[in-house]
Amino acid sequence: MELTIGDNISYLLKQKNLTLSQLAVLMEVPSELVGKWVSGKVLPHLYYLIKIADIFDIRLDELIRADMESEVVTTR
Repeated sequence: MELTIGDNISYLLKQKNLTLSQLAVLMEVPSELVGKWVSGKVLPHLYYLIKIADIFDIRLDELIRADMESEVVTTR
């Protein structure tokens, strides 16, 4: 199974014990949009990818990597 950016966002949410709604508030977007990112229905624009990486204190390339769960994620 190929993992997506949405899978990586979901993984990060679980690691930080955040909900979709909490991330949406931090991102200043509707929670429905975050849900679409996580489900893979919509890809976040680059601006939001950078913001997500900043919120979770990871590098952008770590966020867009195919399988974040199998890699050790290092903070910046």
